[in-house]
Amino acid sequence: MKRIFGIGIIAMIAAGCASTPHKTSVKIYIQQRNWAKALNEGKAWVKESPNDPEAYYWVAMAYTGMQKYIEAADNLIKAIDLDTQGTLKDKIGENEVNILLTAGKNTYNQDKDKALKYFEYALKLSPNNKAALLSVSTIYLQEGKFDTAEVYVNKARDIAPKNPLVYIYLANIYDSLATRNKDKKPEYLSKAEENLKKATELKPSKDNYAKLATFYFNNAKENKDYPKLAEEYYKKALEKDSTDVNILFNYGLSAFNNKHYDVAISAFSKYLDEQPEDEAALQNLGLASYLYAQKLENKKMKQEAMDYYRKAKDAYEKLTKLNPENGNYYEMLYIFYAKLGDKQKAKEAMKKYQELKGKN
Repeated sequence: MKRIFGIGIIAMIAAGCASTPHKTSVKIYIQQRNWAKALNEGKAWVKESPNDPEAYYWVAMAYTGMQKYIEAADNLIKAIDLDTQGTLKDKIGENEVNILLTAGKNTYNQDKDKALKYFEYALKLSPNNKAALLSVSTIYLQEGKFDTAEVYVNKARDIAPKNPLVYIYLANIYDSLATRNKDKKPEYLSKAEENLKKATELKPSKDNYAKLATFYFNNAKENKDYPKLAEEYYKKALEKDSTDVNILFNYGLSAFNNKHYDVAISAFSKYLDEQPEDEAALQNLGLASYLYAQKLENKKMKQEAMDYYRKAKDAYEKLTKLNPENGNYYEMLYIFYAKLGDKQKAKEAMKKYQELKGKN
């Protein structure tokens, strides 16, 4: 892992004269990048002068050199709290903010309260730090404190109005509020959509198109235009990267829901080229092929319809090999074999279905 600091720590060593041998030693050892000895000297200094903020500061720097960012942040916080006279004013800067941010990220999954403390101290040192503002807002969002989360994101937006990430964060807040406030759901969904569209305008990337598409897909029942928009934006995301299997799968689902079965068949087929044993994709390919075949039959396109019944049959034959105990697969195969005129196989599929149905 690349260390957070460069020559900044070393340059500080020249400043000040030592009042204790530990003070001189810890700086020399840090200059030599001998982190273990620097830490020992720093701890001895802390023991000797437990109220000296500079002692804790240099212990923090030794821990940083060892890439122990949580211990570094804890000592840095102690130094900040003790520094009532501004002793560390010339030492505190971007390096120290990054130590706190890194400690917050490293503890986020295990202890969100501790992570929040690190992020808030980063903001004490750098009130306009966008990463710290968004990190704090994420924790408040997960705690359900939406108003507080919004305050922090709005401050980040005021600092960086052309950064798409702040609009993604705002969209997440409004999407969460929509889920929890049924009476105001349309209003919050509208705000979430507005911010996602703003993020996509600022950065028309695959990921942002996919986020907007997923928003429309997840809220399809709330607006008659959303299903169509979901398919449209998944398509835009794939135009940025046609190999993304997750987007391919979701594009197939959105097309299926819009009864664009030919589009769904193409998407699931490409997905299965990369994930050939995915049961959900095989089921969707089979069903889309079956429904498309029915559409073709209704248009008197009998021969073309047979091609898609065969494609549906092939998908479900693969499914019975992947999961031979699923009776529903044999029930569907019975339909496809019957459509294709294969009475013997239709009979065998029905027999297998009935056996499994009785067993279960």
